[in-house]
Amino acid sequence: MDAFKRTFNTIMKNEIELEKLRAQLSPQDLTSSIDAFKVLDRNQDGQITFDEMEELFRESRVSASHKELASLFSKFDRDQDGKISYSDFIQGTVPKSSRKL
Repeated sequence: MDAFKRTFNTIMKNEIELEKLRAQLSPQDLTSSIDAFKVLDRNQDGQITFDEMEELFRESRVSASHKELASLFSKFDRDQDGKISYSDFIQGTVPKSSRKL
């Protein structure tokens, strides 16, 4: 039960942080979104794989477990095909609500 509680709390914490980031973005940030996508899309094939995201986190020295990265990746991989398309990426960065966190 403790493992479930920790996992749930981690997911909720990540979702709150994602929502804060989404709220900071505006439609004018589209160019920035394209640039951010291109940074994550290491081989420039138009999609982000888990390995690309994991490599960027490692190179940036961002500490995250495999499980945390998988959870974050699945939030953006809307169709669960193992790749994040630009459309998935944009949907993941647009605020879900207009309320402030």
